Amino acid sequence: MLLNELKRFYSDKLHEIERLEAEREALLSLLDVGGIDYSKDKVQTSPSDKMSEIIAKAADKDSEINSSIVMCEMLQGRMVEEIKKCSDEISRTILINRYLLDMQWQEIADSMNYSRSTILRKAYEALKQIEG
Repeated sequence: MLLNELKRFYSDKLHEIERLEAEREALLSLLDVGGIDYSKDKVQTSPSDKMSEIIAKAADKDSEINSSIVMCEMLQGRMVEEIKKCSDEISRTILINRYLLDMQWQEIADSMNYSRSTILRKAYEALKQIEG
């Protein structure tokens, strides 16, 4: 699989994790029912079925989040394997910055004291070598 495809799949998984975390937080916010009103004579002895259902759904979201995290770790490992195929250390650094650290091309150029065009050329050459 090409490095760009791995990166795209990795980014999609990160967005999925963010979405699942937001859904989990929304579910958990439903459990915040406030404090206990001691002015009433009623005593709650067990959580309602609705609360149990919400807790179960939140636990399912946690499981989905954990599965997506594992997938992200596997994708990162695959990206590292692909980047290691590049023989030039400078090009490997460029690819690591771009694909693993999610830096923009100009940020990479500035941090490495190269022009943006040089960084793009070296990245293109490295990707050709990896594919080849």
